[in-house]
Amino acid sequence: SASADGSVKTWEIAAASFTANLAGHGSQIYGVAFSPDGKLLASASNDKTIRLWDVEKKAAVRVVSTQQQPVYGVVFTPDAKSLVIACADKAVKLLNLENGAELRVYKGPEFPVYSVSLSPDGRTIAGGGVGLGPNRPIFIWNIDSPDPVKKLDGHKDDVYRVRFNAAGNKLLS
Repeated sequence: SASADGSVKTWEIAAASFTANLAGHGSQIYGVAFSPDGKLLASASNDKTIRLWDVEKKAAVRVVSTQQQPVYGVVFTPDAKSLVIACADKAVKLLNLENGAELRVYKGPEFPVYSVSLSPDGRTIAGGGVGLGPNRPIFIWNIDSPDPVKKLDGHKDDVYRVRFNAAGNKLLS
């Protein structure tokens, strides 16, 4: 779970309390994601950092990246070598997990992006967030290209979450 108190907590589903309290962020945490093997956890925060945690050791591994503005969303690629992040600086970015280097910045959004999702095959990214007037678009990208392949209009207010289904052929927003 991600919290406004700056903590990330892991929980056992059957337990009545949390199993780890991962502290280190200096502000609210907006997004969390498990690596595909479940061994790592990434967290995105208002403190402008993306942090990596070892789930078994219940400890910080490192700060993957520090951005210019808050980071709202994070998701691992299926190979666990990269992260896709959603940022307040109007960007969706692909980051190298090992060194935090920006591999790609995806074009299109004109306002902060609150949420990102990656299709199960790791080929398609969806991102949504803030807009202006009656339009809050969701952008769709091929992971290998910075240019959007599709722009989905229809929301009249901010988009807080986008998620692909397990087959990768439908998107919830």
